[in-house]
Parts: sequence; structure tokens; C-alpha cells
Amino acid sequence: MTHLDHSHLDHSHLDPTDPFMPLSSPLPLPNPVAVGRGTKSRHVGAATRYAQDGTQVVSPNRLVVLLYERLLKDLDAAAVLLEDGRSAHAQLIHAQDVIDALDLSLDVSEWSGGPGLRSIYEHCHRELVSANLEGHAGRVRQCREVLAPLAGAWALAAAEAASS
Repeated sequence: MTHLDHSHLDHSHLDPTDPFMPLSSPLPLPNPVAVGRGTKSRHVGAATRYAQDGTQVVSPNRLVVLLYERLLKDLDAAAVLLEDGRSAHAQLIHAQDVIDALDLSLDVSEWSGGPGLRSIYEHCHRELVSANLEGHAGRVRQCREVLAPLAGAWALAAAEAASS
């Protein structure tokens, strides 16, 4: 199995007992419906890797919920760290990876709201890059305010799908 290469990042300053420490393993990426239809080229390798991995142990709906939960955790941790004047680089990079995974799983041709959701993902990704460069907690909090209701909606939809 191929993993995302984060070897260029310096993690020597991270404390493994820190509750804000990012995951030690790469994220599972959702398997897109069709890699060739509207998927960004930077995601093609990740989609192929995920499809070949064969480790789908949760439903696609539950996976989206788990990704949103982790995204919100990363955003909360990043905001606290930035407000304390500390670096949140690892949390923000991880949050960007989660947004990329969510964006990858989105097939805009299957849902009329897809292009709008993709715009939200792209906007939040850009904001998190800026927040990381500028150390701006407000940008992180704004993204969280936009994404939290989506997380709740996905959790509700997944629960309804699981019970039917």
C-alpha cells in the first residue's frame, strides 16, 4: 500500500502525548464513483491507491462522517494552538488532506448541490492554507463554522441510511 509522503515535514517538535497531535497514519480516502469524471488530477493517484487498497471496513456514508469528525477535531486543535501563539502546521495540513479526501469523494454529476459543496471545500482549503501561512486562528474558526453544519447533516443522513 502506498502512503502519502509527508517526509518533508519536521515532526521532531511534536509531543506524542499531546491531545492535538495529528494521526500517525495517513487517512483512508473515499473511493470516488468515477475517477475520470470531474475529479481533480491531484487526486487520481490517491483514488487509485484507495481502490487498490481494499480496506473498506466501513460504509462510504460512515467514512464521510468519520472524515468530518476528524476535520472538526483538527480545526479545533489548530485554532487553539494558533490562539496560543503556537504552530498548528501539522493540524492544518491534516485538515487540508481531509478536505481533499471529502472533495475526492464528491461526484458533482450525481447531485445538483455538488458544485456548491465543491466550492465550499475549495474555499476552506484556501483559507486553511492562508491560516497556516499567516498564523490566523480566525480563518480556521470561520471554516469550522461553515463545515460543522455539513458534518451534522452527513451524520444525520448516514444514520438514516443505516437504519433503513
